[in-house]
Amino acid sequence: MELVPEMLVFARVVDAQGFSSAARQLGLSTSAVSRSVGRLEAQVGARLLQRTTRSVSVTELGREVYQRCVQIAALAREVQALAASQGAAPGGRLRISAPAVLGQVWLTPLLPGFLRAWPGVELDLMLQDRMVDLVSESVDAVIRITTDPPPGLAARPLFETRYRLVASPAWLQRRGLPQEPAALDPRELMYLGYGSFDDQLVLSRGAETRQLQMKSRITVSNTLAMLALAQAGEGIALLPDFTAAQALREGSVQALLPDWTLGGAYRPRQVLLLYPPTPWLPAKVRMFIDHLVVAGQGLDDAYTMQGQAREQ
Repeated sequence: MELVPEMLVFARVVDAQGFSSAARQLGLSTSAVSRSVGRLEAQVGARLLQRTTRSVSVTELGREVYQRCVQIAALAREVQALAASQGAAPGGRLRISAPAVLGQVWLTPLLPGFLRAWPGVELDLMLQDRMVDLVSESVDAVIRITTDPPPGLAARPLFETRYRLVASPAWLQRRGLPQEPAALDPRELMYLGYGSFDDQLVLSRGAETRQLQMKSRITVSNTLAMLALAQAGEGIALLPDFTAAQALREGSVQALLPDWTLGGAYRPRQVLLLYPPTPWLPAKVRMFIDHLVVAGQGLDDAYTMQGQAREQ
């Protein structure tokens, strides 16, 4: 029996956490929504929702069925997008997720050019430091900084980012310029307290490796905040290229031990653009991918040149 409409209605009820809310979103009556879910339950042969006068909860089987229904809904959107994209200029709502700081300092300046090139695109940008579910959250593409991309998604490398040790001229005037890792004061190293970062600082230069345990006086979960503290002379910051680049150019901070490379939890990472692995990407997503790949190649070249200049 054809149950796709019932499956889509069921998924909407779960997302809306109730029959009435789902009915309003779908433009149907509450009784029609209830009957649709009932037909699906009859075909499955089990209850998918537990109903009370005040709430609706999903059964264990209902959660499994919901995941399949979400996949069906995503495929339906792909079919609609495929039909809409044939011979048409990119248009419609584009939902993008990116880490907060990367989104502020790198992604956002690139968006005006994309939006001017494709005026039919409506942008929904979410800056958040968590991995989103592209299907259940209806997100078109996700930008993430990682050494281990999640399975089940297509990935386009944008650029590689490296972490740098930086401090302000005022701090260097007080403490002096460290010439070797052993000269770093563990209490002066600010700790990036989120995600997979730890308190072990590993530095390498050629065949040499040094390891230092940070005993940080300051822990910060945001690299822009860490940069501001470093600029104020409060210690040594460990920052990714995209956070530190402008401050280094302006001279408000200076790179420390530039001929040493950070490893361990602070090793170089890829900035990846992740999206569903389908050959039928909507035109708006394809154009967005192309726009960022070109921008990322330019940034990779710039960081490479900066690194070569420091080594000379």
